Amino acid sequence: MINVKNVSKNFGKLQVLKDVSCEIKKGEKVVIIGPSGSGKSTLLRCMNLLEKPSSGEVWLDNKLISDMDIYLHDDLILKSNIYHKKLNKFIEEEKININQLSRFEQLKIIEEIKKEKQIKPILENKIFKKEKRAFLKENCLNINDARKKMGMCFQHFNLFNNLSIINNLILAPVSLHLMSKQEAIEKATSLLQRIGLYEKKDEYPSKLSGGQKQRVAIIRSLCMNPEVMLFDEPTSALDPEMVGEVLNLMKDLAHDGMTMVVVTHEMGFAKEISSRVLFMDEGKIMEEGSPNDIFLHPKSPRLIDFLSKVL
Repeated sequence: MINVKNVSKNFGKLQVLKDVSCEIKKGEKVVIIGPSGSGKSTLLRCMNLLEKPSSGEVWLDNKLISDMDIYLHDDLILKSNIYHKKLNKFIEEEKININQLSRFEQLKIIEEIKKEKQIKPILENKIFKKEKRAFLKENCLNINDARKKMGMCFQHFNLFNNLSIINNLILAPVSLHLMSKQEAIEKATSLLQRIGLYEKKDEYPSKLSGGQKQRVAIIRSLCMNPEVMLFDEPTSALDPEMVGEVLNLMKDLAHDGMTMVVVTHEMGFAKEISSRVLFMDEGKIMEEGSPNDIFLHPKSPRLIDFLSKVL
C-alpha cells in the first residue's frame, strides 16, 4: 500500500533520515518506536509528503506520489548522456566491442553514476527525457488525491478553534466535494456518537479536554473515508488519565481492519495492537519484526538498550 524506497531527508546539513526503505501492506498495523530524534516522525511525514524527501521515493497503491528519484531507475540511467560517456570510455580503455560488455560491467558503471549523482535531467538527451515523461505519465498520482486516501493525526490536534466540532468534521469532505453537506453531517454525527461526544457537536474545541480533542481529530480524518491512518505520537501531549480514551479509539480502528502507521512511545499499545514493529535510531530502521520478535527477542544491542529504559 505504502512503499518507501531509499528515502533520505536533510534539514540543512543535518541528515535526519538515511536511505530508509519500508513497505506498509493493506490491513497492517505498523508501529514505529525509537528514541527521540531517531527520525520516526520525519519518516511518517515523508509518507504523505508533509516533508519532501531529499532523495528516494514514496509510492501509494503502486503510484508514485513523491518526486521521481532518477537514481532508483537503472533503465533510465542507461539512457543518460553520462552513462554513454562512461561506457565509451570503458570500451576504449578495455579495447572491447560493446557486444562483449557483461551485465556485471554495466551495473558497475550504473553504480558509479549513482554515487556521483551528476545526472541533470534538464540537460539530458531526447530519449532520456521521453522515457522519463512516459514513466511519470504512467505512474504518478497527484499528492492531493493521495492525501484523500491518507488520514493524519498529529500530536497537538490541529483543530480549528473558530469552528464548532461538527464544522471541524465536515469542512474537508465538503470543501473537497467528496460529500454533500448533508452526507458529511450524517457521517460526522455517526462518528461523534461512536466516540460518545455527540452532545459536544456544537461546542468549540476550547471547551474540550485534551483526550476529547484528540478523539475528535481522529474522527475528523475518518470523515474522509481514508484507506490508511497515520498517527504521529497522538498521546504525547495528553495528561496520563486521557491517554487511555485515545488508545481505546485507536484499538477499535485496528480491530475494524484499518491500515495504520503509528509513531508512539506507548509500548503496551505497540505490543497489543501492532502486526509489525519498526525500531529506528539515528535515521535508520535498525530492526523490525513482530511484537514478539521486537519485545521478547530483540537482536541488536541498541534495541536491547532502548527497551531496558522504556519497559
